[in-house]
Amino acid sequence: MTQDLGVKPLAVNGTPFGQHIGTSGGASSSGTGVRREGALFELLGVEGYDLARGESPGPTIAQGRALGPADAGSTNVLVLSELRNAPLHLKPGDQVLVGNAKSNATLRLTVVGFYMAATRSSNGSIHLNFFFEPILADKAVVENLGSSAATSIAALKLDPSQKLADLRVIQSSVPGATVFDLSDLGAVARDGNVRVVAANLVSNSLGTVNPVERLSAWAHEQGAIMVVDAAQAAPHRAIDVQALGCDFLAFSSHKLCGPSGVGALWGRAELLERMEPFLLGGHMIRKVQFEGTTWGELPHKYEAGTAPMAE
Repeated sequence: MTQDLGVKPLAVNGTPFGQHIGTSGGASSSGTGVRREGALFELLGVEGYDLARGESPGPTIAQGRALGPADAGSTNVLVLSELRNAPLHLKPGDQVLVGNAKSNATLRLTVVGFYMAATRSSNGSIHLNFFFEPILADKAVVENLGSSAATSIAALKLDPSQKLADLRVIQSSVPGATVFDLSDLGAVARDGNVRVVAANLVSNSLGTVNPVERLSAWAHEQGAIMVVDAAQAAPHRAIDVQALGCDFLAFSSHKLCGPSGVGALWGRAELLERMEPFLLGGHMIRKVQFEGTTWGELPHKYEAGTAPMAE
């Protein structure tokens, strides 16, 4: 599977994309600003499959048809079912012109089907169809757009007894491949002083759950601190910072269906006390004197500016 992160829509059925969704920040006549932004977001990026060899995304089709081997080499695509609504009102057979800013390549895509991002089973549970990019197509679409941002992603489980042989095959087949091997952390420590170790708890690309507890223990053995990005994990699992053994953990609100631009940072009190604030002013100050300034108690020490008292 390949993906291209740099693709954006330019026109729909010959009409510039901006005319469909509006260019201002306010609500359009056909929907709200959220719908307008959603229409743009749901057409950013292409995910390609080797349809000729039977590789297929296999989503639940809401309208139209699925992609199959007969679509290999074509510009036929699947898009999210929500795009059938305002402001785009897409239907099977519509054409979307997309462009890539990095390669300056453009390509006219034909919508042959709409897929469901989520389906409800007979027992009421929700099943998610997860894809890296919203436009699903043959791999030729990604290749023809010619972006240097196009990447291939693979998750592998190796037999420990065959690890060295398997790694040689990977490195000879994909010279630019990066392999993260937890068993080689000792080599990382020998290469230099480790001061900060950072990792995400759950990958937002592959969905991999990283062994943060093990990484935290190793970081502390090196005298380093462990920082965890839990943005992708927080909506889907309980977060126990004590069990994880980390020193700092952060997540964002929008991943929890909350407002954008808001998030949370947890840190060990002893570290937060020792650190100096890097944003100053407002309610983070306890007292100002000629002799010096003292900071507020945690968490106010790191919340510069006026607190949201009106809220």
